Amino acid sequence: MTELTQVQPAQLRSGKLLEIARAALDEADGLPDIAALVDRAEVVRVAARKAKLSLDAQNDWAEFKLDAQRKAGRMLAEMDLHQGGRPTVNPSHDASGSQPPMLAELGIDKDKSSRWQRIAALPDDAYAPFTVDEWVTSPIEEFDGCLGWPSPVRGDPPIVGRPPLVPPTLPVLVLSGGLDTLTTWTDGEIVAEQMGPSARWVKVENTAHVTALADPFGCASGLVRRFVARPERLHAVDASCAARIPEVRAVGEFPRRLAAADPASPARGNLAGPTGLRLAAVGAAAVGDAIARWWYLPGSSGTGLRGGRFTVRGDPVVHLRLHGVRFVADATVDGTATWDLDSGKVTARVRVEGPGGAAATLRMAWNDKGRHPSATVTGRANGKLLAATLPAP
Repeated sequence: MTELTQVQPAQLRSGKLLEIARAALDEADGLPDIAALVDRAEVVRVAARKAKLSLDAQNDWAEFKLDAQRKAGRMLAEMDLHQGGRPTVNPSHDASGSQPPMLAELGIDKDKSSRWQRIAALPDDAYAPFTVDEWVTSPIEEFDGCLGWPSPVRGDPPIVGRPPLVPPTLPVLVLSGGLDTLTTWTDGEIVAEQMGPSARWVKVENTAHVTALADPFGCASGLVRRFVARPERLHAVDASCAARIPEVRAVGEFPRRLAAADPASPARGNLAGPTGLRLAAVGAAAVGDAIARWWYLPGSSGTGLRGGRFTVRGDPVVHLRLHGVRFVADATVDGTATWDLDSGKVTARVRVEGPGGAAATLRMAWNDKGRHPSATVTGRANGKLLAATLPAP
C-alpha cells in the first residue's frame, strides 16, 4: 500500500485512494498487513482533515479504519496465540512442532488486540438504529466507553412484578429535562408512576439530559442535595424553580455578510444609522457565540464562527478576549468580555470593523440567566452616538 504513504490532496478529493485501500483490505490475509492498513488509515484521515475535506470524507476514512480493526479482531479471535511466559514441556501446538506466534511478533500490542477483538465481537445491531461504524467512530468519547467493560457474570432477570415497584416507605426522586431527547420527560413520568406513591417526579423545564450536572441555575442540583439530606421530606420540598428555568436562546440566522445581519433596535438618544446598528448586533453576537462555545472548549481558546479566535480564563467569573473574531465574514470583533456564571451578568467592550471603513466602539451588557433578556449596547459607530437594544445572544 505505497499509495497510502505519500498522500496527495488531489487523490483524497477524487476518492480513488479510498477505493484502493478497500481493495487492499479485502485482499489482506495477514495480521501485519491489516495492522499496517489501520495505521495508514489514521494518517490519511488526518491528512484529509488538514486538506479541509468535508466531514463526510474524513468519516469515510474513520470507518475504513474501523473496518480494518474489525477484520483484524475477527482474525485474532480465531488464532491460537502464544500467551508468553516460560515455555511448556512440550511447546508444540501443531503437527509441525512450532509454537503459535506472539502478539509482538505480529506487530500488535495487547491493548490493540483486546480492543480490536471487542469491536469485532459487536453484533451489527448493537447500537441500532446506528451502525457499529457510526457509533464507535463518534467523536463523543463515552459512546465506545463500554467496550472495555467486563462481561457480566450473570444476567439480570427482567422486572416481572407489577407496579408499585418500590416499598411505600422508600422515597424516589425522578428528575426529567424538558428538552431531553435521550430519556424524555414522558419516560420519567412513567417511571415515577411505576415506582409507586413514594416517588416524586419533577420536570425541569428548558433542560436537556442529566439535569443536576452542569446546572448553572442550581435548581435540579439543589433538589438533589435537599433530597439526599432529608429524603423523608421529598414531597414537601419546594420544586417550583423547575418551572422557571429560562428558555434556551438560539440564533435565528447566521448571516454571511454584515449587510444581511438584523440591526439592533435604536434606543433613546441613538444617532447611528443602520450600518452602525448592524455592527452592534454583530459585536454582541460574537461575544454571545464565544460564551456559548465555552461549555464545549477542550482548552482555553476557541475559534470564531467564520474566523478569528478567542481565549478564556477563570471560573466562575470567566474572562474572554476576542481577537479578530468574525461572526460574519466581512467584519471583525476585538475586545474583552466578562461573564459571571453565578449571577449571569455579562459585560463587554469591543471594537467592530466592517467593510468600507465602517467601525464601532461599543459597550454592552445583559443577564445570561434572565428570562427573555435584552442586551443594551452603547458607544459610537462611524463617529455617531449609538444607543441600542437587542435580544440577548
